[in-house]
Amino acid sequence: MATYTLEVEIGTNQIGWLISNGFELCVARQINQGQYTVIWDSKQISVNETFSWQESFQTFWVETFKSGLKVSASSNIVDIAYGQTVIIQPDSTMSNATGTPDQSGIFHVVNNYAEPVNIGINSRIGTDAFAPLFVSPNQILFGQSMELEPLNTIKLWFQKDGAKGSMIEKTVGASLEVTYGGVMDNKVTYKGESPGNGEWALSG
Repeated sequence: MATYTLEVEIGTNQIGWLISNGFELCVARQINQGQYTVIWDSKQISVNETFSWQESFQTFWVETFKSGLKVSASSNIVDIAYGQTVIIQPDSTMSNATGTPDQSGIFHVVNNYAEPVNIGINSRIGTDAFAPLFVSPNQILFGQSMELEPLNTIKLWFQKDGAKGSMIEKTVGASLEVTYGGVMDNKVTYKGESPGNGEWALSG
């Protein structure tokens, strides 16, 4: 399975300021158009950090979406691939995914449970661990279907106490979007002339 990577280089004169002010390096992935709802991964500040991931997904549901709350599945968690559908059963469990996997970049979740729920997605971060990637801010009602499209666009930013797996309404402060248009690897920098005045940039 193909592995995507994002290398982050932080200027040495920025590191002390970021650490002393309690910042962590956070990354999120866009689901559907413009939606970043979970801190997918976060790291302590250092000169060089690398995020890596694979196109491998799981789905589940949660009872509510609330910014700052850690993602915790309220159902069983099942594997899902592009082109497949998972159904929330009347007893609240998630069915196994059905349908032939394809390259559409889209999968669906159908709610046949009487209660409205928020749909969650895990994705593989690193080489072998899954982490929460997305929770739908809008609930899916009984009988409705939700289309989910993980886009190869990543957002980076610094956040105080940015906890991995926490729901977010929006990213805070300066950020950078990185789009993977057919490439597997990207590099970005965060540098500036004086501490606390760094700027994000794509590195050729």
